[in-house]
Parts: sequence; structure tokens; C-alpha cells
Amino acid sequence: MTTKIVILALCLLMLLLCNCAFTRRLMACPRMSKQKLLFDETGRISIYHGVNISNYSKHCAPPFDSTGRGHAGHPWHGEKEAADLESWGFNSVRYLVHWEAIEPEHGRYDDSYIDTVISKIESFGRHGISVIVDVHQDLYAQRYHGNGFPDWVVRDDNKKFKLQEPWAANYLQPAVRACFDNFWSNKDGILDANIAMVEHLLVKLKAVKNVLAIDVMNEPWPKGWPLTFERKILSEYYQRLTIVWLKHNNGSPHLGFEPWMSTSAGYPTNLRMDNDDEHFGGLVYMPHYYDFFCEQDKPYKRFNKWVIKRAFNIRSYEAQEFKCPVIYGEFGFPSAAKGYLSGMKDFLSLADKHRASWCYWSYDKIIHNDRGFLNEDGSIASNGFLLELVRIYPQKIAGMNPEFKFDGQTFNMTWECDVGSYTSLPEPTEIYVPSVWEIALSTGGGACRVGNKVIVEPDPKNKRQWIKIVVTNRNGFPQ
Repeated sequence: MTTKIVILALCLLMLLLCNCAFTRRLMACPRMSKQKLLFDETGRISIYHGVNISNYSKHCAPPFDSTGRGHAGHPWHGEKEAADLESWGFNSVRYLVHWEAIEPEHGRYDDSYIDTVISKIESFGRHGISVIVDVHQDLYAQRYHGNGFPDWVVRDDNKKFKLQEPWAANYLQPAVRACFDNFWSNKDGILDANIAMVEHLLVKLKAVKNVLAIDVMNEPWPKGWPLTFERKILSEYYQRLTIVWLKHNNGSPHLGFEPWMSTSAGYPTNLRMDNDDEHFGGLVYMPHYYDFFCEQDKPYKRFNKWVIKRAFNIRSYEAQEFKCPVIYGEFGFPSAAKGYLSGMKDFLSLADKHRASWCYWSYDKIIHNDRGFLNEDGSIASNGFLLELVRIYPQKIAGMNPEFKFDGQTFNMTWECDVGSYTSLPEPTEIYVPSVWEIALSTGGGACRVGNKVIVEPDPKNKRQWIKIVVTNRNGFPQ
């Protein structure tokens, strides 16, 4: 199966290289000065480090159907888990919701489910955590050992389905392909129903203060060839939703959009997003990253390092084309792949270089997901994921053109802030540092520690600001 997948991927790559937009994006070197960033209400740049919550919620609620898996429900995380996230430095979560739970019957929305989602979102807000609401799907529906779409939108034309391994191979099963073909063709109005559901969700969530974005569909699967699907069908879908957004808000929460799922391996999307950011600055590009070879349990080596660097260049360039910020909605490495922690380190370092926000897949116990970082009893797993994810980084930056890097021991950052150009002093820069870590810091302006943050006041004498933080003792955190 692995050989067949590699051959298929190479054939697809050859096809895509014939496309001019694809080739331009493949060879692109982004200009960081043109990068769009996220800002808070005070005008400070916001950087988000987050986790997905959670794989568990896909199949956790009764009753259990013939697949032997549950129906989509709520994650197990509560107030304690939100507090843990805050202490670990996560200021965002990507919270999975499911169309099958939102609209179990055509035209009947389960607002009690949405109200519980809102209650969970607000509990994260009490710990300073912003929420990306992800309308999740995998393999279309429960009956195909997936999740997301309700059973009443299944239109498989009576095609066959036979369970395959690895799980993603089931996207090629005739029944699943027929479902997506009919969905994107709007058979019986089911695509219209999806847009109406997203609009209903937006109306319910837009007043919740800590909702950062709604990611409208996880990992879309194409109808027909990916080239034309992304360029025409998927782009049109997002444009329709942009119109819905403009009807209800002025860009908050943001509209999160993704390329088709296989671009997660790092090659360019063929999306065409006409974003008039002067009138609507609410789009956020939310690609994923999963190393193709590591996903086949192959080791992370020099070639993988080249691929991930190129992938970041491609994504940053695409975001500049789309005139919007980028948040990596999912990333992760399987612990079965030799060198997986090197892959994690490279991803996190490149995200810093590109000033990209991200959400790790996922905040789970390892019994729910092999990439989780907790044991069944809630203690931290020995796989090392959390140890890499907890890092010093700026959460709020008062100024422009930041550059920052953390090598595990030393954090360096520079940015521009001309205090004289402000009518009043800007809000300070806030840098996350675990409260129990012992550090030595130096900076051009004034700085102090408050809880798990270093607060940096701007230096009025210099436009270019700087700070250096050296970790002298981690005191076993996290443990």
C-alpha cells in the first residue's frame, strides 16, 4: 500500500507541476514585510499557540451504531484542563464541533448542543484562551468509520464501501467518493444546507468574546481532480461563505478556510481567494502540516527538513496572495517515526521564523489518540510532545516587524516600536515564560515578570526594541 501511495503522490505532483499557479507557489520565497498578521483590540500583534480539542469528541457520545463507534459529542476537558493549558502557555484551542450534532435532522438545529459548546468556550475564555471553532469532518460520516456529516446528507448512490488501512485510504472508496461528489454538486440542496448550518452557528457564536474564528470545514475532500476542484468548486464555496460573513459581522470572528486535505503534505494549494481586505479583513488561512513519509512511519531525515522548510515558504506566500494571516490548524508527528521530535523542533522553529500561529493535534490522552500528550491517569506522557510545545514566545507584540527565536535555552526577539508616533503609550509587549522557570533577562526598555509573562515596556529612545531571555533552571516543568 505504501508503494502505491508514493506512486500516486508522484503522479499527482507531475500533474500539478503543469499548472502555472502551482509552480509559482512551489518556487515562491515569501516577503515577510508583506505578511498579514493577527491583531488584538489594542492594535498589538497576536501570536497564538494552541491545541486541538479533541479527537475524543468525534466518537464519544451514545448511542453506538453498527460501526461500533459513538456519535459526535463534547470533549472531556473541563476547567482544570483549561487552567493547565494556560499554565503551559497555550492561548488558543481549535475546538471540534460536528454538523451531525448541530443539525441531526434536516432543518432542526440542536441549540442545546451549541449552548453547551458556548459554555465550554467561555470556560476557556476565563483562562485567557481564544477559541477557533472547527466544523470537523473525516471520511464524511459515521457509517464510513468517519465523522462530521449527518446521516441525512449521505448520498452514496448505493456504491460499495470496504474498510481500508490506513484510514485515509477510505477516502478512495466508491461510497465516500460518491458522497463528496454529490455534496459538492449540491444534490438535493445538501451543500446549501451546509452553508445554512454554518450561518446558524455564526449567528450563535458571534457574540462570544473569545471566539477567534470559525474554521468552516476540516480537510475538504475533492470532487473530481484536485486542480479544478480547488480553483473552482472550493473557492466558490468559500466565496459564498464570505458573503454570509459580511451579512452578519465585520470580520470578527474570522472566517477560517482550508485547502483540500492532501496539501497537508506541504505542496501548494490551487485555491483562488478574492479577498478585498480593505472591506473585509476577516479571512484566516488555516492549512495543516503532516510529513508524508513520517505518516508512513518512515524516519525524519535531511530530505524531510528540506520539505518542511519549503512547505512554510509556500504557505506564507499563499497567505500573502490571499491577503490574510495564517494559522496552522493542525500539525503533528507520529511517535512511531524515528526522529519525530526533530520534526517537532523544526516545525516550531519555522513557525517562529514565519510568525505563524498554530494548533497541535491534539490535547488528548494517548488512549484516545496516539499523538496525545497525557497518560490515561492525566499525567504527562513520556513521548516528549508537551516538552517541545511548551516554549517561550510573544503572545502580544506592541509594534511591527517582529523577529524572534527560541532554541530551547535562549529566546531572542527584536521588533519596531516608535513611541513618539503614538498619542499615548502603547500597551506593553507580553512574552509567555513558565512561571516556575528561572531566567535571566536583558532588554532595551523596562521589563518585569508577572505570573507566567514577561511584560516589556517600550524603550522611548529607540525605534528598534529588543529583549533576550536565558533559561537557567526549568525546575522540572512541565512534568
